[in-house]
Amino acid sequence: NGKTERPIKFASWKHKESACQQIEPQALALGRTHLYRQVQGKDLHAVEAQCHPYCRARFQTEYKNSMRANDRAEARTLETEQAQNADAHMDAFNAVVGIIKKLVFEQNEMLQLSSLRLIYIDKLEENGYPNPEYRGEKLLHRLQNHEINESISVTNVSAGKGCASFNLIYN
Repeated sequence: NGKTERPIKFASWKHKESACQQIEPQALALGRTHLYRQVQGKDLHAVEAQCHPYCRARFQTEYKNSMRANDRAEARTLETEQAQNADAHMDAFNAVVGIIKKLVFEQNEMLQLSSLRLIYIDKLEENGYPNPEYRGEKLLHRLQNHEINESISVTNVSAGKGCASFNLIYN
């Protein structure tokens, strides 16, 4: 870049061992194959390798910027994955609400929470986010916090051995 400076040995760097050991994996991560081949398997301190301080600083900055860009890309991917998971759960919940409106409101049938839970799980699996461990209590809590709760009534029926079965009926 139009600069001239004398190269210095790695021995004069503060952290010479770590600087020598970092160049090989950093060059590989950046795709600098020419540099990687030059330093591959060599002890740069022992061979008294030299570099320009400006070039070394520029290389380090490029590596750090590359790592930050990778971290941001991973964070965006994670956020997208979480949003898709949330959308899958919302879609499954809306499917359950639709079934309640159809069967309980229109046809005056009684639905078991366990069958609604299975519908919820099936819908999650259709959307690519299977969760067979999804609990009925969690679904019941979501239904109780939804506006549909004003129109349904939940009855608790003992199923034996301390377990309870919940039925949804038109209020």
